[in-house]
Amino acid sequence: MQARAMAPNSSTEEQLVHAVSNTGRFAKYAKPQPNSARVALQEEWRTRACRNCGRLHKPRQCPAYNMDCRKCGKKNHFAAVCRSNPDVALVEAEAPDVNALYIAGISRAHKENSRDTGWSSSLRVGGTLVTFKLDTGAEANVLPPAVAEGLPMPLNMQRTDTIVVAYGGARIQPKGIVQLLVQARRKQAQLYFFVTDASDTPLLGRQACVQLDLVRRVEALARSAPATKQELLQQYLSSFWASTTFTLTLRAYPLTGSSDDGDLGDEKVIYAATTDPPLGGSITQLVQAASETDEEMLLLKDLHTGGWPDRRKSVPPRAQPYWSVRHSLYIDDGLVMVNKRIVVPKSLRAEVLQRLHTAHQGIQRSLAHARAIMYWPGLSNDVRAMVDSCSSCQEQLPSNQREPLLPHPVPDAPWQRNAADIFELQGRPFLLITDYYSKFPEVLQLPDKTAGSVIARFKAVFSRHGVPFTLIADHVPFASAEMARFACTWGFKIIHSSPAFPQSNRTAERAIKTVKAMLTAAARNGVDPHLAMLNLRNTPVTGMAYSPTQLLMGRVLRSNLPISNAALQPSTPVNVREGLARCQWRQKESYDKTAAPLLPFRTGERVRMETAQGWQPASIVRAREEPRSYDIITPSGATYRRNRKHLRPDRAARHDDQQDDIEAPDSDTEQGATPVEAPEPGANAPESQSAPCTRSGRRIKPPVRLKDYDTASD
Repeated sequence: MQARAMAPNSSTEEQLVHAVSNTGRFAKYAKPQPNSARVALQEEWRTRACRNCGRLHKPRQCPAYNMDCRKCGKKNHFAAVCRSNPDVALVEAEAPDVNALYIAGISRAHKENSRDTGWSSSLRVGGTLVTFKLDTGAEANVLPPAVAEGLPMPLNMQRTDTIVVAYGGARIQPKGIVQLLVQARRKQAQLYFFVTDASDTPLLGRQACVQLDLVRRVEALARSAPATKQELLQQYLSSFWASTTFTLTLRAYPLTGSSDDGDLGDEKVIYAATTDPPLGGSITQLVQAASETDEEMLLLKDLHTGGWPDRRKSVPPRAQPYWSVRHSLYIDDGLVMVNKRIVVPKSLRAEVLQRLHTAHQGIQRSLAHARAIMYWPGLSNDVRAMVDSCSSCQEQLPSNQREPLLPHPVPDAPWQRNAADIFELQGRPFLLITDYYSKFPEVLQLPDKTAGSVIARFKAVFSRHGVPFTLIADHVPFASAEMARFACTWGFKIIHSSPAFPQSNRTAERAIKTVKAMLTAAARNGVDPHLAMLNLRNTPVTGMAYSPTQLLMGRVLRSNLPISNAALQPSTPVNVREGLARCQWRQKESYDKTAAPLLPFRTGERVRMETAQGWQPASIVRAREEPRSYDIITPSGATYRRNRKHLRPDRAARHDDQQDDIEAPDSDTEQGATPVEAPEPGANAPESQSAPCTRSGRRIKPPVRLKDYDTASD
C-alpha cells in the first residue's frame, strides 16, 4: 500500500530502496522460492528407475530397503538389479541401446551336471578346438579368460565400454574385446568376443551362428490354399463337373391323379429307419435267426407292417407288453428294434443275460449296460434276478452296515456286572477283569490260557471284591465245562459274546487297550507297573467326576503324588448311575448317526455267513437269547453262532426257490396229474374272499405291519 501511495515524481532509486525495506519487514511470511536443482532431483524418480529395486518410486520409499538379495545375500537391493557376478545368467532379450549388448545365456561351472546342456559345437580357433554353446538369443559372443589365454596366437585385447546385460538386468563389465578367426566345417568368419570371467563356457551368439551356418532360420509355412478364384480353378480344374442341361419335369409333365382316392385327413404314422449297426459278431446272426421263427417277434413284425390297433385290448396278448413302446418300434435288417435297442427273442434271453454278466458287475451297472443295447418286457427284473442268482457275486459282497448300538444295562451298584478277557503282552498271557459300574481294572498274569489257571485268578479277585452277578466274556476258555461248573458253584452267570464280534464285549476290549498302552510305556521308561496301575485307578473316569477307586471303594487310594488328608477321607459318590447312563446315551447318539437296523431272520431261512473266504451259504437254526445272535448250520453240517452283522439273505437261494415254485405245476402235469380247473367267473372262490382285488384285477396285499390287525371292511 505504501508503494502505491508513493508520489509519482519520486525517483526510481527511492522506490527500489523502499521496496527492499518492505521485503525485509515481511521476510518471514514470504513463500520460499523453489530450488531448481532440488526440483530436478525430486522429479527424476518419475523417469529414472531406482538402481536398488529397478522400479519407479518416490525418494526414500524404495521397497528394497533392508531387504536381502537372493543372489548375493547383501541388503538393500533386489536380485534383479544385483551388480555382483551372477551364477546363472540366462539373459532376457531386451531392446539394445548404444552401450549395451544382451546375451541369452551363460553358465557357471556348477551347472555342468544339469540335464539340459543346450546346443554346442566344436569350432577351430587358431588351430585349437573350442567347444562353444550355441545361443540364438544372445547378441554377443562371450569368451572366458581361461579359454582366451589357452589359444596359441597372441591376443590383441582392446578396451571396450560396452556393457553385457545378464538375465534380470544385471550388468557385466567385460575385461576387453578380441577379434578371432573362427572356422566351422564349411565356413569361417572373423568374430568379436567379449572376454569376461562371468562365464566358464564359451558362448556363440545368434549372428555368429548364422554366419558360420550352424543355425538356419526356418521361415513361415507357405500358404497352401489358393488366394484367388483363378488359382483355385487352375489348380482343381479337373475336379469340377457340371451338367450342361437340366430338365424340370414337374412343370412340363404334371402328375395326373385325383386327391379323392384317399382321405387326406387320416392320421398316418411314419416310422424312421436307421442305418446304425446293431450288435456285432455271431450273436447278432443268432438273434436274426431266432427272430424269424419266434412267434412273438413275427407278431410284432406283422403289427408294425399292418399297423397297431387303436386300443390295447384289441392287441393280441403276446404283443400287449409292447404297447407302450409301439411308436418307437421298427424293423432293421430282420431285427425288431426299439430306439436303437434290439428286442431279444425269448429263446436267447438267457444266453444274452449270461454274456451280459461276464464282468460280474452289480445290479445297477448291469441294468445300465442292458438298457443301453437291448430291450424286452421285464428286462429289469430279469437282470436283477440274474445278479441275485450269481453265487460268485454273492460271495464277493461287501460287509453289512453297522446296526444301532445296544448298550449293556447300567448296574445298580459296583461289582455286579463284570467283563473279562485274555490278552498277551511281550509274549506273556494276562487276565483282565473290569467292572461295568466303576471301570476298576484287575490285571493278573497267567501261566497259561487253560481254564484251571483262569479259575484260580478269578477266585483270588472274587475273594477281595466279591462275586458278581454276571460275567461277560468270550468263548475260549470261558465256555468250557470246567468254567461252567465254577460259575455254578460260586453262583454267577456267564454271558458269552458273539464270536468274531468283539464289539459285544467292548468294555473289556477298551480296558485292555488302555492297560496295554500304559504297561508298554511303563516298561519302555523303566516305571514300576504296579505304580502305574495305581495312578490309572485313581484317574477319574471319562465323563465322570469320580475315579474307579472312588466308585468301587468309596475313597481315593494314596499314591506317591501329593494329596491332602481331606481328599483321602471316604465318601459316597452320588448320581453315578445317571452319569453312566448319560455317557452311554452320548456314545449311542454319535454311533447311530451312521447305523441302520437290519431285518431279523426266521428259522430255516437260507442265508450267507461272512468268512475270510467271502460269504458262504448257511441256514438259520434258531435265534438265541442274546440280541442279534443266531445259530446257523452250513451245508457240510458244521454249526456256528454268528451275529446279525455277519449274516445276509441268500438271494441266489431265494431265486432258486422261486424257480422251483414256478416249475412245480409243470412237473406235476408231466407225471400225469390232473390239472385243477379254474372256477367259473360266477363261482364263489374262497381265495377271492381272502385276497381281494382291484377293479383292474390286481390283487390287494395288505402291508406286513398290519398283519396282526383285521383290515376287512364291515
